[in-house]
Amino acid sequence: MLGDPTDEELESGSAARWSAAIGVALIDLGWTASTSPGDAVVLRWGDVECRPRPEVARWLSGETTDEQWQARARQIGLEGVYLGASVIPTAN
Repeated sequence: MLGDPTDEELESGSAARWSAAIGVALIDLGWTASTSPGDAVVLRWGDVECRPRPEVARWLSGETTDEQWQARARQIGLEGVYLGASVIPTAN
């Protein structure tokens, strides 16, 4: 039996889902993605770059405030973009 996931496992899973949703949304908006083995995915639109996984991890850990995260979402064009209910973790 697997048991309940730890808080760390839940946070890691949430970060993965948020990062994937952000990456797909940015690609749909015309951003280009690149990476190298062992590196985070980098999305680019002109001179603007976004690395979804580390940026999301900083937000979920509290290193980035909600206000900073909202400003970043506006900067990269995600304000008002629907990312899907599946990326929102459910409470038990």
